[in-house]
Amino acid sequence: MGSSLMMSTLNSTRDMPLTDKEIDALHKLASSKPDDDNGRVAPLSASAQPAADSGRPATAANAGKGLGSVDDQQGGIEDISLLEMLLWSALNLWGVWLLTCVLTMWSLRDHLPIRESLLQYFLAAQVFTVEDQIFCAYVLALSFFTLMCLDLWCQRCYEISFFHYLRTGDLLVLKLPEKREKTNVLSDYKVWRNPLGLFRGAEYNRYSWATEASALTNWDRELTAQDQGVMFGCSTDEDDPDSPDAIMAMAWRSSSSQERLQLAHRALGKDPDHPAALLLLAEEEAATLVETEGLLRQAMKSLETSGQPINAGPVVVVGCSQTTAGRNKALLVYIKWRLGMCARKLGHLKDAVRLFRQVTRDCPFLSAHENLIEALLEMKNYADVQQVLSKYDDLGLPKSATICYTSVLLRARSAGELPLVSVDINRGGVTNAELELVSSISRAVEFNPHVPQYLLEQKSFVLPPEHVVKRGDSEAVAYAFHHLRHWKQIDSALVVLHYSWMTAIAHLQNPTLQGRYFHPYPTSTRDGDGQILPSHHSVSTHPFKHTPVSIKVNLLGCTLSFLIGLVLQTFPAPVKAGWLVMNHWFLIPLEMCSQLLEHYFPAIWLTLSEG
Repeated sequence: MGSSLMMSTLNSTRDMPLTDKEIDALHKLASSKPDDDNGRVAPLSASAQPAADSGRPATAANAGKGLGSVDDQQGGIEDISLLEMLLWSALNLWGVWLLTCVLTMWSLRDHLPIRESLLQYFLAAQVFTVEDQIFCAYVLALSFFTLMCLDLWCQRCYEISFFHYLRTGDLLVLKLPEKREKTNVLSDYKVWRNPLGLFRGAEYNRYSWATEASALTNWDRELTAQDQGVMFGCSTDEDDPDSPDAIMAMAWRSSSSQERLQLAHRALGKDPDHPAALLLLAEEEAATLVETEGLLRQAMKSLETSGQPINAGPVVVVGCSQTTAGRNKALLVYIKWRLGMCARKLGHLKDAVRLFRQVTRDCPFLSAHENLIEALLEMKNYADVQQVLSKYDDLGLPKSATICYTSVLLRARSAGELPLVSVDINRGGVTNAELELVSSISRAVEFNPHVPQYLLEQKSFVLPPEHVVKRGDSEAVAYAFHHLRHWKQIDSALVVLHYSWMTAIAHLQNPTLQGRYFHPYPTSTRDGDGQILPSHHSVSTHPFKHTPVSIKVNLLGCTLSFLIGLVLQTFPAPVKAGWLVMNHWFLIPLEMCSQLLEHYFPAIWLTLSEG
C-alpha cells in the first residue's frame, strides 16, 4: 500500500488529470442507474421505461432515443434551413471558404491594384486626425459595452450566450430564443438528522464559550425539538400535567436550551431517577464527555430497572399516539446511540461498535450505520466496513456522503496495494479496479460535490450541525469533520481525489437539469444550508457559476477602448506622433515584402500591381 496507485496506475506515465478517453471507458464500464427523490437508486427492469415517464435521466436502456436516433435525424433534416447550413459550413468548412476567397481575389486581380490600395491606406492614415481616433475609440467602447449588455441579458433570461443566439439565425427573423425550463425533480431540499452530531453541553457549548459564537442556528434547534418531541411523545403525557412524563414532553418540544434544562430539573425534583430528564441533562448540561457518559449510564440503568414496559421489537415512531412501552423503547435505543458516541470519543472503540450494531438493528432511521462505519474506520477494520457498505449501498436504500465517499476510500486503498507496474494509459492499460475507483469518485462527486473541498483542506469548516441537507454543504461539513483523519491515514487517497474530482465535475453537464447516477442536483440546497449552518460560515454553491468568456472579452474590449480614447483626448500631440511612427514601422515590413516579391516573382507582382 502506498503511493504506487498514483505513479503506477492512474497516472503512471504523467502527472495530470484523467483524459476524456479514460472517462469514456469508465462510463462504458460503470452502470448509470438514477436514484429516486430520496437518493435511492431506482431498480430497472429488462424493459426500462423512458425517462420522461418518471422524470428520471436517460439510462442505457433508453439511450437510443437521444440525439443519435434515426427518428431525430430524419426529423432534423427537414427542419434545417439555408441559413443554418451556411452557418454550419462557415464553422466546419472554413478552409474551403478561405480557398474560395483566395481564388476569387486571383480571378479579380485585374480590378484589385493591391500596391496602390496599400499606399492610399497609409496616406489616409497620415491624415487621420486625433479627433477621428478619439471618436473611433469611443464608438468601439460603446460597441463592446452594447454587446456585453446583450450577452448579460441572454444569459440571465435565456441561459445562452448572445453569440450562440446569433449562430442560430433567430435574430435575422426577429425571433426570441426559447426560455429553458428550470423545473427540477427535487423542488425542495431534504433535511436529515446528523447521525454524527455532537453533544450540546460537552462540545457545542464549549465552542460557544471559547469563541463567543453560536455553533447552532435557531432553525437547527427547532428541528431537533420537533424530532425529539415526535420520538419521545406518548399518548399518556396529557393525563397528568404535573407528572414527570408530561413535564419532559414539554421540555422535548421546546427549542430553548434554558427552558429545557429548567423543565428537566423540575422533572427530576419529582422523580430523581427519571430517564428522560437524565438524558436531557447529559445532552445539554454536562460539561465533559465523562459526565455525559455517567448521566447516560444512569439513565439507561434507571430505565431498565424501573419495571416499566419496553417493546421487544424495533422502534416504530408514531408520534404522540405511541404507547408507554414504545416510548420507553425509543428512549433506550436513543440512550444506547449516544452512549456509543461517548465511547467512540473516549477511545472505547469495541464498546462503541457493539452499541452501534444494536442501535442499527433496533432503530434503522437513526442512521447509526454511519456511526458504525466511522468507528470501524478508526479501528482500521476495513473488511467489516466493506461488509456494512455492501449492505447499505443497496439499490433501494437512501444514499449519503458517508456511503459514497467511504466507497471511494476503500477502492483507493485497494488500488494503492497493487504492485508497481509500468502502465501506459493511452494503450489501454487501465485495469477494471482503477476504472471502478474513478467511477466511484464520479458517483460520489455527483452526489455531493462540496466534500472534496473540505477533504483537500481547500476550505475551512465549522462544527457540524445537528441536521444536514442531503447533498448540501452542511452534509459535506459533517462528513469531513469526522472522516478527514481516515483519508489522511490511507496513502494516495487524497492524491487520487485531488486529480479526479474537478474532472468529474467538469463532465457533469447541466447537473441541475440532468443527472448521470442520481437525480438532478437540487438548486434549493443552498437555502437550507444557509439556515442550518452558522452565519460566519461561507456556504458553498453548486454548480459553480463562472462568468462566460464572451462577457469577459467584451468587458476587456470596452475598458481598453475607453482608456485609449481617454489617453487620446488627454495627450493628443504625443499620440499623434506615436501614430505616425507606428504607421511607418508597419509600412517598412510591407515595403520589404513587396520588394522581395517584385525581385523574385516579377511576373506575379506585375500582374497584381496592374490596375
